[in-house]
Amino acid sequence: MRIFFVGSTQLGHACLRILNDQPNVEICGVLTAPSVFKISYAPEGVKNILHCDFAPLAKEIGCPLVNLDSKMTSADLINEIESAKPDLVLVIGWHHMIPKSWLARWPTFGVHASLLPRYAGGAPLVWAIIEGQKKVGVTLFQLDDGVDSGPIVNQYAIGVRSNDDIASILARVEVHTMQLIKEEVPHLLSADSQRVPQNLAGRTIYPQRKPSDGQIDAPMSVRKIRNFVRAQTHPYPGAFLEKDGVRTTIWKLGRSKFTLKRKTGLYRHGKVLYLGLGRRSLEIVRYSHMPLNTMKESE
Repeated sequence: MRIFFVGSTQLGHACLRILNDQPNVEICGVLTAPSVFKISYAPEGVKNILHCDFAPLAKEIGCPLVNLDSKMTSADLINEIESAKPDLVLVIGWHHMIPKSWLARWPTFGVHASLLPRYAGGAPLVWAIIEGQKKVGVTLFQLDDGVDSGPIVNQYAIGVRSNDDIASILARVEVHTMQLIKEEVPHLLSADSQRVPQNLAGRTIYPQRKPSDGQIDAPMSVRKIRNFVRAQTHPYPGAFLEKDGVRTTIWKLGRSKFTLKRKTGLYRHGKVLYLGLGRRSLEIVRYSHMPLNTMKESE
């Protein structure tokens, strides 16, 4: 089976390496993208926080590497893929919509970090943690011309623990995704590979998130602010407040609660920095300060 791989993230890189070790699989080409790129929802450019350089691995595999420097629909790009003669296209860790012109030419499959049909669209893990979900997941599915709406090959559920943050969830998602790739991809074109249509009645779609979406600018409950902070901590840009020309990013909240009543904002209680939440306040265990006049617009 000849596979043309599309990806630009650490997860995609890990999956490509695993895939290359599978019997009866040949990687016939790789499409990747730069760490900063323009896209429909951010024409000024967006930074891929989880970007990974695919060039060394493509050289190790011995396959052509194509860098996206045009539209996904460009004739030159389609010709590049056609010249590789793939049996299928696999997309993991990619921010651009796959055009209909691809789907008409090659069976195309992708991985989405949610239990589809829920949390289709952008930043599914971040949204799920913000909303307090106890379970997230990863789905391998065949792409159609909708947003993460194609038939499902298989999916794994992953429990969310009370002490998890986005970094620990990302790590477990990577493990489960690689297992899914090993088990399912070598058999995708076989007669017994399943395709289960999604129940679109239970479908939820979420928008992509920008760094500015991490701003804490309204009162939240203790539970909601804990989820908001842990969903956006490292490696992501973080939840933050701005005051007097300084952005304070909160990377981790402590367990200690104060009965100090303060409106939403930062306060000190002795040597402790804490976040006021109205009737309660929470200790901030890890944080950073940055003057706003030193920040770029994309931060």
